[in-house]
Amino acid sequence: MNTSKLRTGGLTLAATALAATGALAPTALAPTAPAHAADGQSITVYATDVNVRSDATSQSTSVGKVSQRTAVFTCQKAGETVSSDGYTNNLWSRSDELGGYVNNVFLQGPADFGLPACDGDSEPTQPPAPGGEDVTLDQLKTLFPNDIHDEATLAEDLANLNAEMKAAGITTPARKAAFLATLASESGLAYDREEGDQSHNQPYWGRGYIQLTTADNYADASNALGVDLSSNPELAMSRDHSARIATWYWTDRDLNAAADALDMAAVNKGIGYRANDAEDTKRCNNFTAALTLFNGGSLPGEVNCAR
Repeated sequence: MNTSKLRTGGLTLAATALAATGALAPTALAPTAPAHAADGQSITVYATDVNVRSDATSQSTSVGKVSQRTAVFTCQKAGETVSSDGYTNNLWSRSDELGGYVNNVFLQGPADFGLPACDGDSEPTQPPAPGGEDVTLDQLKTLFPNDIHDEATLAEDLANLNAEMKAAGITTPARKAAFLATLASESGLAYDREEGDQSHNQPYWGRGYIQLTTADNYADASNALGVDLSSNPELAMSRDHSARIATWYWTDRDLNAAADALDMAAVNKGIGYRANDAEDTKRCNNFTAALTLFNGGSLPGEVNCAR
């Protein structure tokens, strides 16, 4: 999935300020295509502290960090999907100048730069990290025996849920554990779950895996996904849209990053429910259990549960 937007970076804001004072001609603000070097394209990494990886996955070795720098990129290849600011991309571009790969979601320009395919990498591709496989019904029954709302409903849509998780980059042990622990509490992992108390937020009460709630969230999801949920709120609990809404809500709030940091407290805050010690503890315990399972039987680090 390549949905990275056209980034303008900090340079555009600086140029606008200079143009306003007359120090820079307005024509300098015209957008330009990436410059073509003899052996690649000069492309700007718009973000700060971006890891340069030895391969097209966040599980490969970090060979350094780069911040708001232009470098020559020579080739690209498909790899792990990465999310940033609500956008996702599975293409990674290689720069010999930087010594490795940067996901295109952090690069200023189009989602696909049209670079040739990379081959003959200097470092062998890393073996897949644990947790990248599809989640099974048996795993979910083991992890959330008291939370699953309806086993038949979960089984019916599990393949679709797995597919949407992959598209959103929810594939590492920590990301899967945090996402599924959240859905277990929000909806009992039921795509068609509807909030019992419908006396508030009418008609935009909680629906679907993530229990999408409030008119603003329905409108934002409509705009992001191209589905008129505002006029048809019941679509939020349909098989066609429920899983996609859940992963959109997750990536829009950059919760993969919170999961990567093993910060379930930040995940809970990002989901947006009112702080509740009992609920926070339950979700964090479920996250820890799921992370242990998906990570092959051990925790990769210390989990933060406290808001």
